[in-house]
Amino acid sequence: MHIYIRETTDTDLNDILSVEREAFNSNKEANLTKDMLADPIAKPLLSLMAFIEGRPAVYTLFTKAHLSNNPKVAVSFLAPLAVVPEFQRQGVGGSQVWI
Repeated sequence: MHIYIRETTDTDLNDILSVEREAFNSNKEANLTKDMLADPIAKPLLSLMAFIEGRPAVYTLFTKAHLSNNPKVAVSFLAPLAVVPEFQRQGVGGSQVWI
């Protein structure tokens, strides 16, 4: 299996949303992801797409947030991590977390 991982660009939005919809079988996560990518407060830190055999298959987004009880503390979190069903449970999602 050939896996290629790269940072996403603005032109990848349709592929990102497609992976989200397929992975979660819903528009809910895709819409949330689209909103996070556009949210200046979330300021995505890292947005990655993995292509398997040339097909978009895994999407990972790392964003930032602030603690409500301590706005001086910045945190980052991983959400979403979406893997199309065909490639789930094969370690490809984890490959984006450990790069």
